[in-house]
Amino acid sequence: IERLIPGHDQGSSHGESRIIRLGYFEHPSYVPLLRRSYELWRELEADANAKLLHITGIVEIGPPDGEVVSGTLAASRLHGLPHEVMDATETMRRFPAFKIPDDVVGVFQPDGGFIAAEPAIAAMLAQAQAAGAEIQTGVAVRSVTSRGNGVRIETSAGAIDARTAIVAAGPWLKKLMP
Repeated sequence: IERLIPGHDQGSSHGESRIIRLGYFEHPSYVPLLRRSYELWRELEADANAKLLHITGIVEIGPPDGEVVSGTLAASRLHGLPHEVMDATETMRRFPAFKIPDDVVGVFQPDGGFIAAEPAIAAMLAQAQAAGAEIQTGVAVRSVTSRGNGVRIETSAGAIDARTAIVAAGPWLKKLMP
C-alpha cells in the first residue's frame, strides 16, 4: 500500500541511484547484512533480467578521526573488506572531481557502487506481484491496529484485515503509529 506512486520524491528511494557499499561506517554489524544484500540484488537482477547493482568502487572522504572514515575503517578491518586509505593528494589525483583540504583522507572501497533506484523498485514490485502480492498505489494508510490474531489496516480505500503488517512509513511513522 503506497499513498503516492512508486518512485515518488518524498521517500528515500526515488531518483536514479542510491549508494551501496560493504564497509558501512554506521556500524560494523551491518556488514554481514550487506554481504547478503549483494547476493539478493544479484538474484533480483537475474529475475528481472535487468542491471540494478553497479559495482564502480566508491571513495568516502573525511577527517581521519571523523565518523565516516573511522567507521568505514572499523567495518573494513573487522570483516577483512578490501579498502585503501589515501591522503588528500592521492585522493584528488585518482578522483580529480574532488578538491579537498590537506587534512582529510579518502577510503576507497572497490566493492562499493550504486543501485539503479527506480528500476530496482519496479523489479521488486514485479517480483512481489508475481508472488501474489496486490499492489495498491494512491492509497493512504490511516491506522494499523491489533485485532484478534492479526491487524486491521484502515486505508483511504477501506479496511484490510491481515495476520501481520510491515510498516515502512519513513518520516510518517510517528504520525501513523504514535
